Amino acid sequence: MLGRISFYGQQINGYGYEFVMLGILFLLIIKYRLKPLIEAYKKNKYLFWFFIFNFLTFFISISRYSLLENLVSFLYQIRLIYYFIFFFYIKNLISKKALDFFIILTAIISLVQYFLYPDLRNLIYAGWDPHLYRMFGTYLDTYVAVAIYGLVFFYLFFQKRSSINKILLVSYFFFIIMTFSRLGYLSFLLTFIFIYIRDLKKFLIIFALASLVLFLLPKPQGEGVNLARIFSIQSRVVDYQKAVKIWQRSPLIGIGYNRIRYIKNEIETSHSGASFHSSFMIVLATTGIIGFILFLLGLIKLSECNSYGPYFLIFVSLISLGDNAFLHPFILFLLLSFISLNPSRR
Repeated sequence: MLGRISFYGQQINGYGYEFVMLGILFLLIIKYRLKPLIEAYKKNKYLFWFFIFNFLTFFISISRYSLLENLVSFLYQIRLIYYFIFFFYIKNLISKKALDFFIILTAIISLVQYFLYPDLRNLIYAGWDPHLYRMFGTYLDTYVAVAIYGLVFFYLFFQKRSSINKILLVSYFFFIIMTFSRLGYLSFLLTFIFIYIRDLKKFLIIFALASLVLFLLPKPQGEGVNLARIFSIQSRVVDYQKAVKIWQRSPLIGIGYNRIRYIKNEIETSHSGASFHSSFMIVLATTGIIGFILFLLGLIKLSECNSYGPYFLIFVSLISLGDNAFLHPFILFLLLSFISLNPSRR
């Protein structure tokens, strides 16, 4: 978030690392030409059909919106496609050492944030939630942080156990709990049910351990660490109702990806004015039933990239029921990076 560049009242956003990605992608296209895209199409036609369908729905309703509104919508589509194209080219070149460096650096930065910058209330004016005594790293949002911590945890979990791996695994377990994200907790535990579907005793051990740590963890003042809070639940219910109303305008093909900002009755003073809390509700409202089915089929095929891919996708999918995790740029980048590897577990 610290490297984000915004234009037109935050309708258009870019991140520093995306420009690095663009340079890498340009070099890879020169080297490999269209071969990675052709191979990717053979393995996962549904994702390509989803992107093509997005463009079709965009042009069907293009006359209803202004030039700027169409530009913003078009850029949303280009970014989504850009991330997947980058993944198709880079998936065989992902460096495990680079990811390990990222994991260690993220752990250090997260600890520094929690102990030296635990209060985000000074950024309320900029539309950020007033997180207090919660771990959010440099992402400035706990749902983003818990998604990233969870992805890292499962990546470490599916690797062979070395001394540093064990230390990091325990650290990220604590990081997940220190976000005080109830949706993150639920997604984390439900993912373990899928992992240990035939050995629920191990799941119960993890559940008991997580409950004990949560009980013993200090909970200073602030509504954010109050696990009985209901405001966030109520806001999500209202958000889902808005999504359903927008979807009902065009249930088959949707309103076009991504024009939510211009359909909402009231543009919220936050960073979610162009979306809904749930990634799936965004896809449903903008691409309709047809696009939604293609999206789900594409994710299923994507999970087959390696033996642990389904668990990464299950975890992010569960969070995406209540927060826009799937379509968050960096979560998507990290998810695709981990799926591209096939770590060998002990």
